[in-house]
Amino acid sequence: MSSTPVEISSQKKALRKKLLSRRAALSQAQPQAAQEAARICLSLLTLDTDLVIAAYHPIGTELHTEFLLKSLWYKGIRCALPRVGDAAGPLTFHLYQQGDRLEDSAFGVAEPLASAAVMDPDVIIVPLLGFDKDGFRLGYGGGFYDRTLSGLRRRKRIVAIGYGFAGQEVAEIPREDHDEPLDAIVTDQGAFRLER
Repeated sequence: MSSTPVEISSQKKALRKKLLSRRAALSQAQPQAAQEAARICLSLLTLDTDLVIAAYHPIGTELHTEFLLKSLWYKGIRCALPRVGDAAGPLTFHLYQQGDRLEDSAFGVAEPLASAAVMDPDVIIVPLLGFDKDGFRLGYGGGFYDRTLSGLRRRKRIVAIGYGFAGQEVAEIPREDHDEPLDAIVTDQGAFRLER
């Protein structure tokens, strides 16, 4: 018998609490993880200067993207970071170049200035609390990435890459109809693609 939406929501809430604690421990125990994940991610991507790659500015113990962004800039790749607009809407992505000033959103997330050019990403590096072997992720519960990926996928082919510590993997992420799967997962210990 399948779980009800209320039961799935409750399961996700309990798992979030557990995974926040796990990620904090992983972040403290593995200071080199971000460099390893960046190296692995770069080996997975076919880099072309026509690409726009969107990443994220880390919140708390999320795996840092600093090394990845610096490597992409060095290779001449245009990078973007998300801005949060309407709390019920998708993210927008804005050009982010080395040294650009960031501002705090209403949610306390560092994001590019509203005046930065809007970009249409081809690849999105997605933060996560947890992930499973089927490419489903658990975030904070706001649904921003699910709404964003759904909208972009209706318009064009994009690649969504979950980015985190290998220790964030769980047997199964509880799923709802609106949950958008990832196309690949990159961690500090390896990467795998999902066939869709």
